[in-house]
Amino acid sequence: MTVKIYQPEIDDGLSDAILGSTTVACMGTIVPIEIDKVQLPESTKASITDIDLYPVRCILVSSVWNKNDDVFTKEELIKASKTPEHKPSNLEHDSHQIAGHITTAYLVNDLGLPIDDEKAAASESVIHIVVDSVIYTYPFDQLLKQKASDLISDIESQKKGVSMECAFSGFDYALKEADGSYTIVERDDTTAELSKHLRCFGGSGKWEDHQIGRVLKNVIFIGKGFVNNPANPDSSYIEPLSTQAQETQDMSEDYKDQVIELNTEVAQLKAKTSEFEATLATKDSEIEAANSTVSELNIKVDELKATIATLTEDKETVTTKATELEAELTKANEQLEVIKAEKVFAERVSYLVDGGSTKEVATEKVELFKALSDEQFKDIADEYISYLSTSKEKCEEEVDEKDDEEKDSKGEESVEASEDKLDEAAQSASLPQDDTTQKEVECFAIASCLTPNK
Repeated sequence: MTVKIYQPEIDDGLSDAILGSTTVACMGTIVPIEIDKVQLPESTKASITDIDLYPVRCILVSSVWNKNDDVFTKEELIKASKTPEHKPSNLEHDSHQIAGHITTAYLVNDLGLPIDDEKAAASESVIHIVVDSVIYTYPFDQLLKQKASDLISDIESQKKGVSMECAFSGFDYALKEADGSYTIVERDDTTAELSKHLRCFGGSGKWEDHQIGRVLKNVIFIGKGFVNNPANPDSSYIEPLSTQAQETQDMSEDYKDQVIELNTEVAQLKAKTSEFEATLATKDSEIEAANSTVSELNIKVDELKATIATLTEDKETVTTKATELEAELTKANEQLEVIKAEKVFAERVSYLVDGGSTKEVATEKVELFKALSDEQFKDIADEYISYLSTSKEKCEEEVDEKDDEEKDSKGEESVEASEDKLDEAAQSASLPQDDTTQKEVECFAIASCLTPNK
């Protein structure tokens, strides 16, 4: 592959260096990716049982700025994601020491889950190209068999990484900021003077206040080497794809962070619910805050349900988590209903106290008639408040008149009407007709007869 040379690079004497650097070997790390998270291709499944092949899996390259100051963008990895397939694997980038070949290549996210091109392009985190490979075990050649055995031993003891090999036909520049972010500068006649600052061409790797890197373009992956010191930190571990490694793992591990976050939300909701037992002055604001938290929790539940719908294995575990979360939500809503009832109780007590009753008496009255509707309670409460507004002396006179055989017929009819009215309200509220209740009814009846125009 040929890279175009610009005049500033010719002036700086970089022509030969640029033309000679159209391939690059970038070391990385072989990281474990659980087998049950990725459906094995048929070619990989076959190699697991072949006696002359030892299958492995590793991250070949990541969309990062590596230790060699080469930068791989997501766009380039997406375009080149299938190019590693059927390419050779060697030892320490020695093309004369072929150790095996790559069978399959695919994109994964930072959780190790396979993603398509569209999801990879939309991802805000690092993406990787994972490759499944086989190592030739040479069972019938003792010399080569020993080399393969040593390599496999190093892999199983996590002493080996991988280093990708690629070819490219162009590059741009990346200028890193202090916070780690970087800006890509297109390479052309006006910017080509930056090439002399690149480390790969003998530069310092610095330009003004920036670290400068090379952004590879039109990349084709041509193989990989098993090495000791990868340049890509994510390629430092190789995972054997042995039969023993295929034990099923709980798929909910993929969403461990999400479940922890949801459990935290539930705990916060419980804490907010307990705060509602404080003073009446803070109840309204606390209920509003709890409702907001419930809404957020509902969103979390919906997100979890959507995630469950995409899973192909172990759905039962994740579904159980969602059910538990919904139970917590139901419990929280029930607690809210209790708090609302307490608020209504407090408002009724306050209504009677404002009308002249003591808090103790008002509490007894509200408890006695708590089963009444708001309209029924207000009707009776207004009668009672009207009674309280009348002087104690007049109330006592009315009580005496009630027992006096000489009270006039008009007063008797008024009392009887009040008694009938309160009996009807007590019956509608399903109140017991014991002595205490009857005493309260008589008191309200007196209040009724003292009220003008009643």
